[in-house]
Amino acid sequence: MLLFSISFLIGISQLLWLPVINIYWLIFTVPFYIFVFLAQKRHFNLKLIILGVNLGFSWGLINGYIAKKQQLKTIPINNIEIKGTIIGLPVLTKLTDGGVKTKFSFKIDDENTELPIKKVLVSWYNSDQKIQAGQLWTLNLKLKPIHGYKNPGSFDYSKWLFRQGYDATATVKSAMSHQQSNQSLFNWVDQKRTDISQLIDESFQ
Repeated sequence: MLLFSISFLIGISQLLWLPVINIYWLIFTVPFYIFVFLAQKRHFNLKLIILGVNLGFSWGLINGYIAKKQQLKTIPINNIEIKGTIIGLPVLTKLTDGGVKTKFSFKIDDENTELPIKKVLVSWYNSDQKIQAGQLWTLNLKLKPIHGYKNPGSFDYSKWLFRQGYDATATVKSAMSHQQSNQSLFNWVDQKRTDISQLIDESFQ
């Protein structure tokens, strides 16, 4: 079981070498599946390794392909109003012009939206609202597809967004709070982390 688990993880890691996530890469796994099916029993460990790598690669590729399919592809002409939940810890940044920017993850709860996106990285400029994990909001957003610079040796922002599960980035144009929270265990933990982070910040002021 340990040998198979390690092989499975190695298979998933091979996605890092792909230039693009495309379902057609599964074609290259077919000969290895045939080998596992036809190989003799005395090659059991080899079969287990190849099967684990193949299944890990296939599983990762299929999930990656599904995630890419639901990403925003083009910039909508109009702003989109979306209801959702704030997740994770918001990050507050002071800008050079004296303003502030709050960046947070927004999980979309509105199944009626015309877009397939599920999770957005949102920037809210100069807001006096106290943003916390678990809060329910309806946000009027200017959406953008995820993108990043692809210069050799530089940080690939688009890949980072993809690994974090974001389908788009957005800027808040207007907002309406629902004065209630999504009280899941994960949101409760993030709320406590936010409280601790605020206490630490206040102690250094």
